Amino acid sequence: MLKSRILFIAVAVLLIQSATAQTDSLLLRLKSLPNVVEVNQIKSNKLFKSTYVIIIDQPVDHNNPASPHFKQRVVLSHIDFAKPLVLVTEGYQADYALSPFYSEELSRYLNANQLVIEHRYFGKSVPSPLDWKYMNVTQAAADHHAIATIFKALYPGKWISTGISKGGQTSIYFRYFYPNDVDATVAYVAPINFALEDSREEAFLNKVGDQTTRDKIYNFQKRLFENKKELLAEFEKRAAKNSDTYNRMGVEVAFDQMILEYPFSFWQWGHGESEIAEANDDNISMLNALYRVVPSNTFCDQELSKFEPFFAQANSELGYYGYDVRPFQKWVKQKRYPNTILGPVGLPVNYSSVMMKKVDQWLQTQAAKLICVYGQNDPWFASAAQIDHNPNTLKMVVAKGSHASRIATLSTEQKAIVFEKLSDWLELKIK
Repeated sequence: MLKSRILFIAVAVLLIQSATAQTDSLLLRLKSLPNVVEVNQIKSNKLFKSTYVIIIDQPVDHNNPASPHFKQRVVLSHIDFAKPLVLVTEGYQADYALSPFYSEELSRYLNANQLVIEHRYFGKSVPSPLDWKYMNVTQAAADHHAIATIFKALYPGKWISTGISKGGQTSIYFRYFYPNDVDATVAYVAPINFALEDSREEAFLNKVGDQTTRDKIYNFQKRLFENKKELLAEFEKRAAKNSDTYNRMGVEVAFDQMILEYPFSFWQWGHGESEIAEANDDNISMLNALYRVVPSNTFCDQELSKFEPFFAQANSELGYYGYDVRPFQKWVKQKRYPNTILGPVGLPVNYSSVMMKKVDQWLQTQAAKLICVYGQNDPWFASAAQIDHNPNTLKMVVAKGSHASRIATLSTEQKAIVFEKLSDWLELKIK
């Protein structure tokens, strides 16, 4: 019995030593990769053996390597060099990837290594000084290409890119510029807009769901405007308590915009009719009902500053959506509420749809091994990728789904179709 315990302990020690040696070996290999300037190991999700935060040196302008450089943050979660790798093209900051509870669903389905790339100009990946002309899809795709090139030295197997919302857009643009860098792409809830205020979203909001719910939403907005004087006073009181400021928009304009935003956010995030305030609710109850759908700090200075890089892109090439102000003209402070104001202060709006139309043409005719997942009730579905007649792609729509639609929320039959496609494209068995 004692000998058995000693043998068990000895084997356990050897396994721990082997795992430690492998981790140390990977750490050394990561540090030796080109343009890697820093590597730090962090606590890992149990799906993976180890996870690292890696800082990579990148030129701000990939067409001019002598241009200023910036440090781009990526998070690598490792299982095995022989396994596939899921490349996550985040559209914003990637702080969530530091959590030991985080893993992408494709990483779980494929039992794959995972590489999350924080988008340039967000989080810890911000150039200094800021030159907004390089915050565009061309330069971001070049970031991803450079990083993929670096890590393919370690992971020679199948690669699949993925992203959600703006990250989904980013995964599509990456494939547009570098179609052979990965073997397949799954883009979630990724819109392709063609205007600063794409009219398709507004038309969608007039038809989504059922008439009863749409009427209830409109009547709630109307009551909010009718009671704006009292509600605005409470809104300002809470904002002061939370240290939220409104120097950019003004507090009344910000409050108006929250009310105008309500229908889009309601459907985007899959809220239910029961969450809409009732006609006999008091002002506090109405305000709380508004906050449940449009958080109180949505348009405050502190929150807007976090998303300036996105709106810099939206105002130059990505496009966005607008609001139908006409039914509320008698209550609103100003005639129009363009989202262009959410971009960097002082940066001229110089929008062009040329790039998005090029991507749209590519999606319809040349894109391959691409799956797009959307939610039926998500307003961003109005400007979904137009790939329905491209036989080398697949569009899947979650019935009554929201912006949180994923493969996991598809029907059993839809999942089977997705897994069959991925298995064929990647030459892998998917559990």
